[in-house]
Amino acid sequence: MRRVVLLWGALAGLGCSSSERAGPVPEQVIPPSGELGQAVAVRILGRGFQPVVHGNFDDESRSRISVDFSARLGELELEDPRFVSSKEITATVPAGLPAGDHDLVVVDPAGREGRLARAFTVLGGGPGDGGADLADGGPRDGPADLTDAGPLDGPPLDGTPDLPDGKLPDVAPAPDVTPWPDVTPWPDVTPWPDVTPWPDTQPWPPDGPIYIVNEDFSSGTGTVTTKTGTWSVHAGTDTLRQTSTNGNGYYAVAPVTGADYTAETRVSIHAIEGLANITEGAALGVRVQPQTNPNRPPGMYNCFVSADNSNFGIGQCSGTTTYCTLRASTPMSFTMGTANTIRATVNGNTIKCELLEQSKTLTIQDNTHQTGDVALVTFHASARFHYLRVW
Repeated sequence: MRRVVLLWGALAGLGCSSSERAGPVPEQVIPPSGELGQAVAVRILGRGFQPVVHGNFDDESRSRISVDFSARLGELELEDPRFVSSKEITATVPAGLPAGDHDLVVVDPAGREGRLARAFTVLGGGPGDGGADLADGGPRDGPADLTDAGPLDGPPLDGTPDLPDGKLPDVAPAPDVTPWPDVTPWPDVTPWPDVTPWPDTQPWPPDGPIYIVNEDFSSGTGTVTTKTGTWSVHAGTDTLRQTSTNGNGYYAVAPVTGADYTAETRVSIHAIEGLANITEGAALGVRVQPQTNPNRPPGMYNCFVSADNSNFGIGQCSGTTTYCTLRASTPMSFTMGTANTIRATVNGNTIKCELLEQSKTLTIQDNTHQTGDVALVTFHASARFHYLRVW
């Protein structure tokens, strides 16, 4: 049913010419800056990111949907642009972007462009790159001393203009401006006729993420079932929230078919229990096994953000013990309440975890869990999950 609705919306736009439809409108880049010489994964948020439907009414098998968006900062094309929704595109800022502020241009599959001025800043530039060079600037320990500077050249600055009789010249008043004429309202458009639904063999979007649940956790192609913990959709923030901090391995699980897949979520941690020598944070679990003991986390691999020691890591839970084994970790920048995007990929014996905003990647090899579902997990922490996608 979801593919039918999305196709309807895409085809309805064909009732107007391309000049009548608004192009993409980028409004924000997350994160808005990066270090000089480093590639940065970014999310481009806005509106009007619309795919283009190429319909063939003689042979419907040749009809297709194009999501070939492109984006550039200044004159430099962004790498790997991916359509996520009508409000989001993801891409990677290349390491070669020079220091300074750069305008963003998004181009949709129909060739329409949208621009956001000073959308992204490259930090860390030296002289000539926007950074100040004070090497030869002299002492900088206080305000300048002008007591011995001597008299200034020029007439006295007594505030008297140099005009006859001390009067300002007459200035002609601004002319009246003709008001903008009334604009004829846009005529009613005949609705698009019923269209044959897109066949189930075509994923939506093509080669892109499949939503388990959408960004406000109100609908999607699948469901999330809470297993342990206190979970609810948080009113006003459109997030799935787990509020309790006094439990290890609280989780909500989504069924997944197949052994190899990629999952992604965006999570913000808001409180921890404050225990010593125990990892406290939130995670995205993959190849999650059925829980055999309600007092222990199920068997799985998890990509976790640790709030108590500012680490990003890979944990492995056996399902038979209270705690999980740390398989790999790396330091990260953590701020309570700030959202982080976690992506997990399982392919054969390879388990890869990525922290997208900070360009962190960890990989291990293991064959303990060969298949299993996807889960949102908390360890002695209260957290909010903004969406869950699997593809």
